[in-house]
Amino acid sequence: MSENILDNVSDGNISIAYRPHKFNEVVGQFVALKLLKSALINDRLPRSMVLYGPSGVGKTTLARLVAAWYVCENREHDDVCGVCSMCCAVQDGTISDILEFDAASNTSIEDIREILDQCDYAPQYSSQKVFIIDEAHMLSRNAIAALLKTLEEAPNHVRFILATTEIEKIPDAIRSRCLSIALHDVSRLQMCDYFKHLCIEKNIKIEDGAITLLASLSNGSMREAISILNQAVLLANGSVVDVALLHSIMSYASNEIIDQLVGFIADGKFVQVFETISALDENISILSVLDQVMENVQKKCHEPLNKEKYLKILIDLNRLKQDAAKISAFDAMITVGLTEIAYQVHSV
Repeated sequence: MSENILDNVSDGNISIAYRPHKFNEVVGQFVALKLLKSALINDRLPRSMVLYGPSGVGKTTLARLVAAWYVCENREHDDVCGVCSMCCAVQDGTISDILEFDAASNTSIEDIREILDQCDYAPQYSSQKVFIIDEAHMLSRNAIAALLKTLEEAPNHVRFILATTEIEKIPDAIRSRCLSIALHDVSRLQMCDYFKHLCIEKNIKIEDGAITLLASLSNGSMREAISILNQAVLLANGSVVDVALLHSIMSYASNEIIDQLVGFIADGKFVQVFETISALDENISILSVLDQVMENVQKKCHEPLNKEKYLKILIDLNRLKQDAAKISAFDAMITVGLTEIAYQVHSV
C-alpha cells in the first residue's frame, strides 16, 4: 500500500520533513551550491549574505545548512553529515547558536532588536553564532536601520543570512554589505527525477504522466510539489495517483476536455466552445482552463500545420488573460472571451 508521506511527521509540516539535511540532497541550485561549498571549505564566506529567489526553492534550507556547517560534529569534506545531534538541532530549531527570525510576522524595530541584542553573547557550541532572517524585505524602515547598524558593528563571532523573495526591496545599504546569491526555479527535469526516486522509496504508486504533471503544476517550487503530491496520496488512498487526480486537486479540466475545447476554437465552433465551458464541473477553475488552453495552443504553434492560425489565437488568449487579471469577476469574461475568439476564427 502507498505510504502517506506525512507518516512520521509529528507536526504535519511536510515541507520541513522533506527539507534536505545535507548540501548534496538539495535539488537544483547548482551554482549556489558550488559557490557556498567553495566559500565554506576555504573559510571565505562573508559574514553577511542574502539568498534570494522564488518561494519554495530552498532559501531557508540553504541558510540552515550553512548554519549547520559551523556546528556539525561529523563534517565531511564539502558537506555536513545531516544526522548528528547538532545537525538535527539546527533542523529542529533547538540550538541556541542558530537563531531564526521571521520578518513577515515580526516587522517592527522592537521585534528585531530582541534578536539583535543577542549578538553580544558568545556562541555556546561553535565559533559562530548565525542569525537567519527570513522574508527580510518585510522589515520596517526602522528595523532595517537597526539591522544595518548591527551589520556594520557585528562581533567576529556573528554571521547573518537574509532570505527574501523580493531582492529589489532590500535597501542598497544592506545589499552592498552582503554577498548576494540567486536561487532559481527547480527545473521540471530535476523535479521529475527527484519524485521518481521519492515515490519508489515511499512505495507510492504513481503514473509517469502524473509525475510530469506534478513538476509542471508546482511552477518550480519543491515545497509546492511536495504539498500537491501529499494531497494526491491522501485522496488516492492506496490507488494509483494519476493525471486525473492531480487535475481535480488543482481544479483543472481533463486533457480530453482541453483538447476538445482547443479544437472547437481552432475550427471556429463558437457555440460548442460556450457549451463546453458552461458544462464544466463547478469545481474547475475557469482561470485554470484558460491557462491550460494557452499551454495547449502554444504547443500547436510549434507545429507546421496551421501555425499562423494558432499564433493568432495565442495572441488573443494572452490579451484575454491580461484583461481578466484586471477584474475580480473574471469567469464570465473568460467564457465570453474564449467564445469570441472562436467566433473570430469562424468569421475569417
